Amino acid sequence: CAGRREVGHLRLADLTAVHLDDLYRKLLTTGGRDGKGRAPRTVRYCHSVLHSALADAVRKAVSNELAAR
Repeated sequence: CAGRREVGHLRLADLTAVHLDDLYRKLLTTGGRDGKGRAPRTVRYCHSVLHSALADAVRKAVSNELAAR
């Protein structure tokens, strides 16, 4: 996903839907190599990758929390 520069500096706890909406908007309008927007399919793929990564992070945090008990 091409959003590393946009949201990569944020801690997971600080990441909000507004950050992701801004990322998707930027990818659609100016996120391409030539300054043009990326294709909607590419942005959907980026969303899928981020969704999976965030779900994994939540799952791992919960399992670590349970293991610590």
